[in-house]
Amino acid sequence: MWTIAIIDDDRKIVQSLCNAIPWEQFQLSLVGEQYNGVDGLELIRAVKPDIVIADIYMPQMNGLEMIETLRNEGFEGEFIILSGYSDFEYARQAIRLGVKEYLMKPVTLEELHHVLGRMIAELNETHHKQHEQANLLRKIQEYEPFVEKETLKAIITGTWEYGQEESLIGQKEWLANGNRYLVLGMAIHPSGRLERASMAEWSLFRFAVHNILEETASGEQAGVQILMLHNHQAVVLLWSSEEAADLMGLALRLAEQVSGNVFQYLKVKIVFGIGTVKQAWKQIADSTEEAFYAINANRHRILNRSEVYGYDQADKRVHAFTPEDSPTSKETRVRSVLYFQRISEAIRYNQAEEACRLVGEFAEHLTQLGSVTLLHLTATELWTIVKYAMQEVDIAVDDSYPVLEMQQEIKSLTDAYAFENWLTLKIRELCGSRQWKENHKHKEAVDFMVQYVHDHYGEEITLEELADKIYLSKNYLNQIFKKSTGETFANYLLKVRMEKAESLLLQGHCMIYEVAEKVGFNNVNYFSTVFKKVMGRNPSELLK
Repeated sequence: MWTIAIIDDDRKIVQSLCNAIPWEQFQLSLVGEQYNGVDGLELIRAVKPDIVIADIYMPQMNGLEMIETLRNEGFEGEFIILSGYSDFEYARQAIRLGVKEYLMKPVTLEELHHVLGRMIAELNETHHKQHEQANLLRKIQEYEPFVEKETLKAIITGTWEYGQEESLIGQKEWLANGNRYLVLGMAIHPSGRLERASMAEWSLFRFAVHNILEETASGEQAGVQILMLHNHQAVVLLWSSEEAADLMGLALRLAEQVSGNVFQYLKVKIVFGIGTVKQAWKQIADSTEEAFYAINANRHRILNRSEVYGYDQADKRVHAFTPEDSPTSKETRVRSVLYFQRISEAIRYNQAEEACRLVGEFAEHLTQLGSVTLLHLTATELWTIVKYAMQEVDIAVDDSYPVLEMQQEIKSLTDAYAFENWLTLKIRELCGSRQWKENHKHKEAVDFMVQYVHDHYGEEITLEELADKIYLSKNYLNQIFKKSTGETFANYLLKVRMEKAESLLLQGHCMIYEVAEKVGFNNVNYFSTVFKKVMGRNPSELLK
C-alpha cells in the first residue's frame, strides 16, 4: 500500500479530496494533512509519504518552495500539484523540481482517478525494478566469497589455468606483486575418537578446526588465508610484503597454537607440514606440494601429540620440528558449546541476570585452562556469540563496542575471574539499554502482525485495528513494520492474500469469485486486476 499526504490551505478542498479518492481501490493510505507550507514540510519530513498532493499558494511557504526544500534534502516522493493558476512559469518550476502531474482546480473525479492510477502504476513498476536489482545485488554478493574461495583453492592446489593473471592482480591483496608466500598444510590424524567417526562427526570436527584456525590467526600481522580441503586436510596460506617478515617462524607459531587449541577442545591430534617460502604467487602450489609431502612422509606414525614437519629444499629431506606439549584440561568442548547456547538464549530474551549467572559458572571451568592464549580464544568466541544474539534483535553491537577495542580488552584479560567481570559488565550494559528494550518490543509487535495476517487474511484487516491491539500509533506501527520487513503493512497483507489466492486457484476446488471472497475481496473484477499486478497474470491465465 502506498502512502499519501495532502497539503492545501483550503480545508474544504482537503476534505473533498479525502472523500473523492477511492483509498481501498487504489490501495492508498492517508498519512497526514496540513494547511500551510511550513507545517506541510514538517509532516512530509516526519512520515515520508510516497505521494504528496499540494497547492501552490499557501501561507508561510508556497508549494513550490516546500517542494524545492524537500528535493534539496533528498526526498524522492512523487508530487501532484493541484492549483487554481495556470501560469507557465509555475509549470516550468514544477517540472524542474520533478513534479510529474500539474492539475488545475477544479479537478474532476475522472481526472483525479486517472492521474492517481497512472502514478501508482509507475510506483509499482519502480518498486518492482528496485526489488529485482536488490535481489540481483544480493545474489552477486552471496556468490562473490564463493568465487574468491574457489580461485584461492585453484591457485593453492595448482589447478588454476594460467593466462588470466591480469584479471586477478590488484583485485586480491594476496596476489599483489612483491609478496612472499608460504603454505602451512595440516591433516587431522585419524586416531583415537576419530577412528570410528561418522561422516557427520567428521564434518563437525572440520567446522570446529576451521573456527580454531580463524581465531588463532586473527591477530597476526602477516596475511592469512584458510582453506579447508577434502576429507581431513586444510591449508593456511601465509604472505607478507615485508622482507624481514619471518613466515617460517609464523607458521611454526601457528602450528603450535592451533595444535594446542585443537587438542584442548577436541582431543584430536594434528600433523602439520610446512612448505618453503616462495617469491611469486604462481609458486604457491609448489609450497603446498612440499607441505603435504612432509605430511605424507610421516602419515603412518603413531603420534603421542601433534607434530610439525618441514621440507628442506636444500637437501630435499623432511625434518621434524618439536612444538611444546599440547595443554590438557578437564573442560570439554561439548560443555563449552552447551554453555554458549544457554548464554545466547538468555541474552535473546533479555534475561541479563541468568546470562551473567551462566557466565559465572562457565568461568569456574575456565580456571582449569592454565593458558592465557586459550582464555583469550574462549573469550573471543563467547563475545562473538553475544554479538550474534544481539543482532537477532536488530542491535549492531559493533557500533557501541568497536572490534579493535574489544580485541584489546580481551588481550588484557589475565584470568578467568577477569573474564567473568568483563563479560558480565558488557551483558548488563547491552540488556539494560533502551535500544534493546525498544527493538525487542518492535520485534514482538511485527511478529504479532505477521501472524495475525496469516491467520485472518480472509477478513477485513486495517492497520488501525492492529494499532489498537498493540497499543501503538498507526503511523509508528507502519514505520517499524516497514523497517523490519522491507515493505509497508498494506503491501505485505496484499502479497499474503495473493499468495493464498494463487494456492487456492492451483488446487482447483474453487471458482475465481469464491477464491476472491476467501482472501477478502468482494469485487471479483478488482480482485483479478490486483492479482495480475502482483502475480503477473490473470487468475484465468493461471488456471489454464
